[in-house]
Amino acid sequence: MDTTLLVMVGITIASVLVLAIAAAFASKSGKFAVAGAGRGRRGDSRIGSSAGAATSSASATAASAVGGRSALASPAVLDLPVMTAPQTAPGFPSGPAPSAPSPFAPSPAQHAELAVERLQARMDARFDALERDLRTRLEAVARDLAAVKETDGAALAAFESRQTAALRDVRADLVPLLARGAQSETLPIARERRADASAEMYAMVARLESAISQVTNPVLLPGEAYAPPVYFFAEALAWENWKDVGERAFALADAFSARRLYLSEQTAVALAGFVTTLRGVLTRSVYPNLVPDATTDQLDTLRSAMGSLAAELPKIRRVLESEYRSASEGPSPS
Repeated sequence: MDTTLLVMVGITIASVLVLAIAAAFASKSGKFAVAGAGRGRRGDSRIGSSAGAATSSASATAASAVGGRSALASPAVLDLPVMTAPQTAPGFPSGPAPSAPSPFAPSPAQHAELAVERLQARMDARFDALERDLRTRLEAVARDLAAVKETDGAALAAFESRQTAALRDVRADLVPLLARGAQSETLPIARERRADASAEMYAMVARLESAISQVTNPVLLPGEAYAPPVYFFAEALAWENWKDVGERAFALADAFSARRLYLSEQTAVALAGFVTTLRGVLTRSVYPNLVPDATTDQLDTLRSAMGSLAAELPKIRRVLESEYRSASEGPSPS
């Protein structure tokens, strides 16, 4: 009888242990279901059924213990598989139980962030090493340059001193030569330009004199000295026939204004006086008296104006001719 009671107590203790083990597996399966919902749900259902069976078995065992000796002698209570039911119950894995993921394990995003940080640290270390190497090389180059300057400084200073002295000597020799050459070249150029300007002015005066002759005294040929006629023809009193004279007078004044610098002072003064006289004759004595039925006084005024031009034209032509010959032939030998 005492033996039977001990067996009943042992079976009760084993049932309680089985129940505790089932509950522990149920809690672990619940954590695993958070990472995988489908498998967790199936595991929870199977673990729940196993836990239920274990609970029922424990309850039956407790009832048998309370019921008396007939329950202790029942084969269902003494059946050995009841003790091994938790290992073979449906829902438990055949091998060792899978370990649930630790809540402290890093996520994939954290893994990527850690990898980027490690890569950045390696790159910073590499750049720091390159910067240190470059700084070392530059310092070495600076030391080499300083050594070269200290070694060759005296030789370089001596060379620069000799070069400066040589350039000074060359400049002292060349400046007088260049000055004489420029003077010798400038004088012929100036004379050539003065000859060209005087020749151009002379040609314009000649064409002006020819135009006046054609209007007032057409019997004269080009090259003959101008002389006013005794009688003015009707064509000489027509305004439109003096257009060529006015254009040539303006061209002469314009050319003289542009080339006055090339002429000698004496020639420039004489030509300026002639241009002023020409303007006064045309605007005061010629143009106001160009009418078809001119009176005797108007004809006398016109004839007097033409006489003054006839006196001035040879003078200015002689001045320009002398200017041209003196410029083209050069200074007379002393």
